[in-house]
Amino acid sequence: NNNNNNNSNINNNLNNNLNNNNNNLNNNLNNNNLNNNNLNNNLDDNQQLNTIESTNLHSIILEITNKQEQLSEIVELIHTASLIHDDVLDSSPLRRNEPSLYSLFGSKLAVLAGDYLLARASEKLADLRNHDVTRFMSHVLANLVEGELMQEKPIEHNFENYIQKIYLKTASLFANGCKCAAILSNQNQTIIDASFNFGKNLGITFQIMDDILDFTSQETQMGKPVNADLVNGIVTAPLLYALEQFPELSNLITRKFKEPGDIEKALEYINASDGIQKALQLAQKHAQLAQQSLLILAPSQSRELLISLTQLMLQRDS
Repeated sequence: NNNNNNNSNINNNLNNNLNNNNNNLNNNLNNNNLNNNNLNNNLDDNQQLNTIESTNLHSIILEITNKQEQLSEIVELIHTASLIHDDVLDSSPLRRNEPSLYSLFGSKLAVLAGDYLLARASEKLADLRNHDVTRFMSHVLANLVEGELMQEKPIEHNFENYIQKIYLKTASLFANGCKCAAILSNQNQTIIDASFNFGKNLGITFQIMDDILDFTSQETQMGKPVNADLVNGIVTAPLLYALEQFPELSNLITRKFKEPGDIEKALEYINASDGIQKALQLAQKHAQLAQQSLLILAPSQSRELLISLTQLMLQRDS
């Protein structure tokens, strides 16, 4: 009997323990369900918040992209207008392997066509409704004229004046275009300045390479007459470096290669010098400066593409 009673007590205790454990387990399960419900509710709230934030961000990016696209159209209108005017000033018969507007319609209509493109660019610029962008892109228009005037008037032929001239005529459009793109994406002043410096050095690299190709490329590659700078009495980097080795080039430069045989003599001096090689090194220097300006940006595919663009400038053959 005592054994039976003991066994009975053990069974009762065991059952009580099992029941207590089951109750505790059920309570824990219920608590977990509540926690899971709360977690799911929080996740739903976060997902809704993320969706809202993503939608807002998408709208902002879309707006900025549209404005930057408009800016790129403005830059290209100004660029094309400057080429049309250049062909008039240089009496160039070709542009990109096609007859220039100047050769087809004469200087009057070509000038008017360039003026019309600048007027359209100004209209689109006003549509952006951004005072800073309007101001900086207006600088570009002034710089284009200043660069042409600097090229026409007698100046001392040195590298300081050369870099200043190609900034005004070419790199200003690169620099201010990049600067305004940063402004339109609401970047801080450090990024805006870096964007300007990138564009400036990229534009200088582009123009130095263009000046080199005027001596080394074929007309079919360039899509315009080669040796045009010498024909028009324009002093560029290869000629300046050749002048350092052959001072007798100075007389030819002074008379803007107008006497018979001057162009041929100048080409002989340039080919006999390190002018082309040193000009290429100068272009490489500015390409490196452009790349350094980008290092302030966070690593990204976009940054890598911009870095690749600087290398592309050095590899161009037309």
